[in-house]
Amino acid sequence: MKKTIHFYLIKEIIGPFLVGILVFNLLFLMNAILKLTELVVNKGVRVIDILRLILYTIPSFLVYTIPMVLLMAVLSALGRLSGDNEITAMKASGISLYDLLTPIMVVSLICYISASVVAIHVLPWANHSYSELIFNIARTKARIGIKERTFNSDFKGLVLYVNEIAVRGKKLKGVLVSEGRETEEAHTIIAREGYIISDPKSFIVTLRLIDGNIHRTGRDLDTYQKIGFDTYDINLNLGTMIEEKGALNKKYKEMSVAELQEKIGALRAKEENCFHPLQVLYEKFSLPFACMVFGLLSVPLGVQSKPSGNLWGFVLSLGVILIYYCLLTFGEILAKNGNIPLSVALWTPNFCLGALGAYMLLKTANESPIGIVVWTERILRKMRSRSYHSS
Repeated sequence: MKKTIHFYLIKEIIGPFLVGILVFNLLFLMNAILKLTELVVNKGVRVIDILRLILYTIPSFLVYTIPMVLLMAVLSALGRLSGDNEITAMKASGISLYDLLTPIMVVSLICYISASVVAIHVLPWANHSYSELIFNIARTKARIGIKERTFNSDFKGLVLYVNEIAVRGKKLKGVLVSEGRETEEAHTIIAREGYIISDPKSFIVTLRLIDGNIHRTGRDLDTYQKIGFDTYDINLNLGTMIEEKGALNKKYKEMSVAELQEKIGALRAKEENCFHPLQVLYEKFSLPFACMVFGLLSVPLGVQSKPSGNLWGFVLSLGVILIYYCLLTFGEILAKNGNIPLSVALWTPNFCLGALGAYMLLKTANESPIGIVVWTERILRKMRSRSYHSS
């Protein structure tokens, strides 16, 4: 009988969990989709590339959405069972609260393993693939976007003019560059020829100019300087084409655990600040563990009597998630200021809510009321009563 109830409860959780994962990820993706759609409209980026970028973005959300959706799904399932008095019937049949805990913790363990795999293995790959694809798009647009006898302003901080494009688009003849992004002085560069050079390792696209002159004028046109050169390199800022995706070094979120440990060791050897790589490393383990904490906490919360199952589950979920991330943010601020170790800051929310969940589980198993639950019920009842009378 217990096995049947276990499978029944798991089935009740799976439905809301799948719907929640879909809805939450769509909500998180909306902002990214709007920005990426602009690339299709304004920059002519292929739709297939946009879909790949969206795919690479999803793992960064899953690390956060899996624990959140698990909490909502369990509360929704238990809320429905409690609202239909099925929890009461189970208790009358000899099913204890700890028997209900078993399938929920199994689901929580599966979510924890899934979130850990995403954080440790999938996320670095997805972030690196995203940056790599962005770079390839930018490199392609840098080449095909340059047209003969046309002023091109796609590159942030400069205007580019090419008289002739030869050798299958690789060689630029008669190049003029108007640059003013580094100083208040205006730079006009005229070169006999130029080449677009890209470095996939450093994610840099460079315009290499050959045999030319740099003409500099002061802000008030009171000074003039001419400098000749054989070779002159300009790193193209692709910010107006693709925002903030040209990185000189691998970002910490693109690194594996081994790479992060190596980076942290190198920074410590130089006595430099290693807060950010440490934060990324610790979050790979602390954030997925929230699945176990939320799973434990959801059982005593979900079986409490409530005025409305769906509303109750939603309010409780938001409350728990808000508390968790407030503790996390506050801890990170303290750690950044050097008040507490970073590991303590990132694991404190798990410890605090885990201890609260264990305490509430014991109270609920002993049929003892929980103060905060009772107060929340009263508030919801008053809100529903006022809403009913006003209508």
